[in-house]
Amino acid sequence: MIPKIYQTEMFINNEIEKYQDETYWGSEENINKEKELINYLLKNKIINETWLDNHESDTNEEWLKEILKLLK
Repeated sequence: MIPKIYQTEMFINNEIEKYQDETYWGSEENINKEKELINYLLKNKIINETWLDNHESDTNEEWLKEILKLLK
């Protein structure tokens, strides 16, 4: 679990950096971390299902950057 906003920002920045490695995207690690992040964001009401629906056409990197904006 990602307990604090600062740690969430670090987590997201780390994920964005990992996307530079083409083998990371879609890996089991990537998918599990995205699920963890989405669950955390929903549970803490940082985003909701409507937000997810509105960003479903974004790339993973794009929606992570959008989440960073929400956290600031």
